[in-house]
Amino acid sequence: MNKGDLMKLVYTKKELQNIDSGIPKEYWKGHDTSTHVMNYNGSSAFGEFENMIHKKTLDGRTIVKFKQWLCSLHFGKYPNGITAMYLKDLEDGEPVATCTVNVMEHYGILAPMGHVIIKEYSDNIGMTQALIDSKIIDEIIYQSIPIGYGDCIIKTCKLIIDIPKEITYDDVLNLLPDTTSLIYVDRNESFDDHQDILQNVITNNNYDLLHEKISDWYLEHELNSVDAIIKELSDELQIKYKLTEEQCEDIIEKHRDSITDKIYERSDDTTFEDLLRNTSTIIAHYDTGYEMAPDSWNWTNAKVKTERVKMKKFLSIKRTNHDYDDSIDIMIRQATYGGNLLIYFNLDFDELDKSGVEIIKSIQFENAHIGIIDHFNGSGDITDLPKHSFSVPFDRENLFLEKSIKYNWTYSIAGMCHDWCDSTSVKYLKDNIGVAEKSPTIQLQKNEEIYNAAYKLGICSYGDMDINRHRKTTYKNDIPCGNHCGDCGTFWID
Repeated sequence: MNKGDLMKLVYTKKELQNIDSGIPKEYWKGHDTSTHVMNYNGSSAFGEFENMIHKKTLDGRTIVKFKQWLCSLHFGKYPNGITAMYLKDLEDGEPVATCTVNVMEHYGILAPMGHVIIKEYSDNIGMTQALIDSKIIDEIIYQSIPIGYGDCIIKTCKLIIDIPKEITYDDVLNLLPDTTSLIYVDRNESFDDHQDILQNVITNNNYDLLHEKISDWYLEHELNSVDAIIKELSDELQIKYKLTEEQCEDIIEKHRDSITDKIYERSDDTTFEDLLRNTSTIIAHYDTGYEMAPDSWNWTNAKVKTERVKMKKFLSIKRTNHDYDDSIDIMIRQATYGGNLLIYFNLDFDELDKSGVEIIKSIQFENAHIGIIDHFNGSGDITDLPKHSFSVPFDRENLFLEKSIKYNWTYSIAGMCHDWCDSTSVKYLKDNIGVAEKSPTIQLQKNEEIYNAAYKLGICSYGDMDINRHRKTTYKNDIPCGNHCGDCGTFWID
């Protein structure tokens, strides 16, 4: 570091306007011209001859010139609690020398209160005078200790500067806010395109995947927030305890893991709730386990009536109540591929979570929208039951978000508006009223996973009716005509 660089560390820009790096010739003898300047900032017209190492840097560091190095002085502790002093290069912060020596354990020598023991041998010869020149120590007591093949000199000296307060982890924590915010959820961010993840939470009653996904989405944002909080913490340490930036960095690095843990612990983030609040209406259906056979278009009126009576009993509609007979008959006839009896409603995910999916035994519906739906063929029909209430056994595996089903009624088959089943009200109950039949959609979803996995491997599966997962399809204009997959043999009849 040259003289000009040292001046910039010691004086402000305004002060530098009245600092002369050139000194009169009469001061050359007996003074280190590389650290002395003429200071004309005072009242004297002749200026003051000033040694810069007697000043502190603008950021509060004490300056020491040891041999050819301009250094900053730092304090620490030996493992037994004795005060240690060491020097770092003023320019790049690299270690230069350790000023003190710890001779208590081996030689029983302990410095009096307010004193330190200076190492004055080997590479440290000249250390004592360097510290005296910087007005850090005085009152030298010479002692020698046997090291190696001879005696080495140590010097017990009185400190004439205050030892900076040792900043503890508790001191740092006192400056950390009581609450921290790490993640900002924009109003456009939601689960709208990730309802497969919510479906996984419902089916498996496992939030781990959900939280892993949220962590992946916001990891960079979260880490940046932690870094910003630590930077603010470092700045506050610097101001409160009059530390250098380097000293603050040392303190932060010493406790970084604990500080980071505490920042996460004090986080008031509600990321999941925020994403859920921003998510559009979640339309779901519950598969009651009731199954209707196919080919209802060809049924006699008597068979339709039989199915209706059976369905009304399942839905707890009194046999003498004929308010819904016509609409149920139409639904039965138009659900020509058959299917399962589904109840459609707007899912309040938070309410479901608070009710405890694992302890819900039954589910009650009122003003329900119902349908006989076949998710394999993408067909069915719906109706509603205004002013009617009923309960069915609950099985979480039978609860599906519409967007998680490939051929779902709301979006794929019928293209319904978002509020079409708003009137259905839901209550989750702990009353055990039986066991629900497993939904065929469970196996359908597993098949979808298998088909998708095969497609990613570059192959297709016989029986997979999604033509987009087959790469070699051709149209056959024979009888029967339709598309044929040349790889697996799947056929789509017209």
